[in-house]
Amino acid sequence: MLRKITGNELALKYSLQGKNKNKAAFDQLALYKVICRAVQTSDVAGNMTEKGIEKVVSRWFSGASGRHGGRAKRQKPAPQQDAAIEINRHSGDETDVADD
Repeated sequence: MLRKITGNELALKYSLQGKNKNKAAFDQLALYKVICRAVQTSDVAGNMTEKGIEKVVSRWFSGASGRHGGRAKRQKPAPQQDAAIEINRHSGDETDVADD
């Protein structure tokens, strides 16, 4: 539901309670109350508690910086596995062990 209602650009500007990184408090918006009511009256998640909704919403906002390539930009390239590459020290050539 949050993905359809809030874009990632908005999600980057809010956290649930507005305590982190000078973000605005989403739980103070009327939209948050509408979302809570919609979830609690839905057939799919109607038994979800307010604490459960808070947890899901909080996780949604905390993951905003990693969406749309943000996580990939922050991660370092994975190191090559030593077992997969054999280096011929005499010539400097690399030979893929899997091709043997």
